[in-house]
Amino acid sequence: MRARPLRRTVRAVGLAALATVGLVLAGCAASSADDGGPRPTPSSSLPSSTDAIGVVADVYRTRVDPARGGIQLSVTNQGDAPLALDGARLDSPLLSAPLERRDEVLIPAGATLDLPMTLVDPRCPGFDARAAPAATAPSPEAVLLVPLADGSTAELRVPTTDRIGQWAAWVESACFAEAFGERVGLTVSAVGTGAGGADGTIAVELIVTALPGPVGDDGGADVVRLESVGGTVLLGALDADGDRAEGIPLSIAIDTSDPPNAPIVVPLRFSPNRCDAHAIADDKQGTLFRVGAAIGERRGIVTVVSDEATKEAVYAAITAACAADD
Repeated sequence: MRARPLRRTVRAVGLAALATVGLVLAGCAASSADDGGPRPTPSSSLPSSTDAIGVVADVYRTRVDPARGGIQLSVTNQGDAPLALDGARLDSPLLSAPLERRDEVLIPAGATLDLPMTLVDPRCPGFDARAAPAATAPSPEAVLLVPLADGSTAELRVPTTDRIGQWAAWVESACFAEAFGERVGLTVSAVGTGAGGADGTIAVELIVTALPGPVGDDGGADVVRLESVGGTVLLGALDADGDRAEGIPLSIAIDTSDPPNAPIVVPLRFSPNRCDAHAIADDKQGTLFRVGAAIGERRGIVTVVSDEATKEAVYAAITAACAADD
């Protein structure tokens, strides 16, 4: 679609003239601005206005974005000339602050470029534990910073499409986790030196702490339930019999109107999913424990991030457990 600038800001005169760089796309894959991307065109080839610029934009998440807390702004240049950008941002009332990046990129005519963004905390509407989550969340608005031939910069506002529903899923997940965190605290701790057993298993404790929060049972709406803990990239979940399982079932309910005074400690057992050394060396998600939970009628996943001491203990436990199986 075509969009018009809402305002223009004065740039320093004399945009550095840089050689136009071609970009070859393989198949339908979009390039990424973090791949070293092309540089801006010389100022003589910049547009005089945004009137003739045609772009579409959408948002989605790559496989690695959840681990890094990121999202992609994907911009397609539908025009006949390269489109230079001095930066971009995503605006949404569901964000605590805009997502911004300030770097110079060039999108060739007809090409698509992915601009990685780092998510911030959500700005969540009131959490209703008795209501089903919203089916969709309004997509953010993209604001593209377009350099013009006169040395100014135009803000080109473009609505985005939530490509496969990942924006809405992030909003729901992040707001559920925020509501959960207002009621219950979760931490994990590796058990024993190295946390490894002679039987090649790995013991971890999930520590559940009720926090001061909303009170009043309200028909069960303020009851928090922990229902399961999943395995990780490095750790396979074991059931009570020591067999591999999709997840470890939990049956813990905390009434926030009458919470327990002491933390609840839940023992968990895992076995290694990987025994190759580079799996530990390159690990990004192997010590992130995902807990299936519910608040009233709302369900979601809460991710428990291990501290550095627990990470090292889990890695040592995996090494010990793998050695025990040799």
